[in-house]
Amino acid sequence: MKDRLDKGIELYKLKKVDQLLISGDNGNDKDDEITVMKNYLLSNGIPLNKILIDTAGYDTYSSMYRVKNIFHLDTIIVITQNYHLDRAVFIGRKLHLNCYGLMADKSKYKKYNYYAAREYLSICKACWDLFTNRKIE
Repeated sequence: MKDRLDKGIELYKLKKVDQLLISGDNGNDKDDEITVMKNYLLSNGIPLNKILIDTAGYDTYSSMYRVKNIFHLDTIIVITQNYHLDRAVFIGRKLHLNCYGLMADKSKYKKYNYYAAREYLSICKACWDLFTNRKIE
């Protein structure tokens, strides 16, 4: 997560992006990714009014759907790890976003092989979500 945020901070400070959208689950105190991400961005000089917060980004499809239909953005740069990048950009483009990807990997991460293997199941789920045109509230 830190590598993703650092890459976003870099883009913001280089004036390549106007704002940063953080997406994740803040469903309980144990897994509150959103507060952690928001506080990290604030502590690194990103103004609160430049941080868009999506607290219902339960999966990549949900995040991309909400980017388009809730936040009404049409062009985004997705910053994520290499194993996840192609799927995220694919979903975004299928949902009619001008979607570009930027890899945040700084090294090979612990559990990388697990997440890379898990990605195959996630691809199947994403295809199903797109095929059924799953709606998100």
